[in-house]
Amino acid sequence: MRRKLMSGWRLSGVRGVRLSRTSKAAAMAAALSVAMLASVAVLAALGEPQNEAFLDYSEDNFKVQFISGNLTASVTRDWPRVDFQHSDNLLSPMFEVSMTRAFLYNDTNGDGVFSRSEAQYTALLGSSNVRWNMSAVELGHSEGIAYASVTMWSEVSLWKGYVEQATEAAAVQDWANMTFRFSIYEAPIAYANSFGQYVVAGKTDMHITMSIDILKKIGSSSVALEEMLQAGGSIYLFLVKEKSAVTNETVTNTASARVDERVNGMNYTNAMRQTASPSQDIEFATDEGTVQAYYRFGSEPTIDASGNQSPLGLNCSYYTTGTAFILNPSYAIGNDTTGIVHEKSIGLQMSGFVRVRDWAVQNLPVLAVVTGGIVVLAVLSVHVWRRKRRMLLENGNEIGQGSSGDTGPK
Repeated sequence: MRRKLMSGWRLSGVRGVRLSRTSKAAAMAAALSVAMLASVAVLAALGEPQNEAFLDYSEDNFKVQFISGNLTASVTRDWPRVDFQHSDNLLSPMFEVSMTRAFLYNDTNGDGVFSRSEAQYTALLGSSNVRWNMSAVELGHSEGIAYASVTMWSEVSLWKGYVEQATEAAAVQDWANMTFRFSIYEAPIAYANSFGQYVVAGKTDMHITMSIDILKKIGSSSVALEEMLQAGGSIYLFLVKEKSAVTNETVTNTASARVDERVNGMNYTNAMRQTASPSQDIEFATDEGTVQAYYRFGSEPTIDASGNQSPLGLNCSYYTTGTAFILNPSYAIGNDTTGIVHEKSIGLQMSGFVRVRDWAVQNLPVLAVVTGGIVVLAVLSVHVWRRKRRMLLENGNEIGQGSSGDTGPK
């Protein structure tokens, strides 16, 4: 009789105790959820971490990398190229702007822009044909604003006609000295031309100064640069800011890098109608139209002719290759031209990225509920499993005790 009473007590009294423990576990889980909610709120309130230096950099045999604010930008040593992305956004694609070739040409079809069929000479800028020099990283101040910069330069040669890769010796050795200076500023800095003033943002932009010092006269009327823009992930649309064909307003035309316009022949190109703004913009966008980065260049390069510097008119054309957007800015030159300088920049459109902190703040209530629910379910599952395990052990003990008291058939 005593054994049965004890068994009954286990099945009633202890069961009530276990339910009480489960309730306590649920309360603890809810408290944990509230604590996590408070932690995320505090993290959001703290804002951005403050660093003593606005920029970190590293150097290796392949590149010089700058990390400033949300911008990570790598300047490669093999040819003038910048790979850049958002430092803190794990889903950020890599963006690239590179200068791959230059062309000497005459505008034979009279459309005012460069097309590949007009190339008289090609300068190949890759490391297979040019030995680029790169300076050490320079740290300094300009107009009271801290900056970091690196410079690369080399003499470039010319191959006859339109050339994609060299199969023979260059037709003109050491035609010009090309220099590219890449700089990041701690705060915004303004640049100006006769169209007005434009600003290069601090920390999230990289400024590029391109200089071409002509060493040998060839007789061509213009120089065109080949600049390749491309990106990874879902970034394949390029939004070109142009002057309207009808009015003086600025419009946005879309070009898809996934379309290969080279199938239309060597004469085919798209004339980029320059706006009245002090800079011209091309934006990197997702397939949904969200802008995440941009390439910007001054509307008015300068030219050095017989020692006199003056503004230079700019013409641009572009086409797509199926993988990239090719921009051809071109510069008119004469027999007395000795140099060309053009200011450019790359940058991130911060509104195009969702930061982890911003996402957490926007979804704070949902995070708390989901996290708390997961914790509660986990705790309840553990207690249910332990309860069932104890009941099985108790039932096994009772069966064992009944068997030991049974003396068998009389």
